Amino acid sequence: MELRQDPSWTRWLDEATGKIALGLERREVRDELLDHLEDRALDLLRCRPGLTDDEARDLALEQMGPAEPVRDRLAKIYDPLGGYLWLTSQLLAFLAAGFFAIALFLCGGMLWQVFWDGLLYRW
Repeated sequence: MELRQDPSWTRWLDEATGKIALGLERREVRDELLDHLEDRALDLLRCRPGLTDDEARDLALEQMGPAEPVRDRLAKIYDPLGGYLWLTSQLLAFLAAGFFAIALFLCGGMLWQVFWDGLLYRW
């Protein structure tokens, strides 16, 4: 049984994650919601032996509720400003590490000499 390819699930997931601005966050949340849907459908199939795959898919989606409230709650949690600030901080950390590496490369010999002289002559 291939649950992940259900068109009604795809529509629901697209609508539920539609207001998440950053693509990486949107994919992660979509995958998490898809895992919940799939787990729920498999649980329903185990608990109700007479249930068909299609019925389990529909029932799992029905139990998740409408996509609009989920979308609105996710939009508040995954505020685009927070995501952009996180990306900016990652870029700045990368640049700082690069500048440190360049400075260490250019001045490393001089720093080592100062350190070695301090050991030899016991500051």
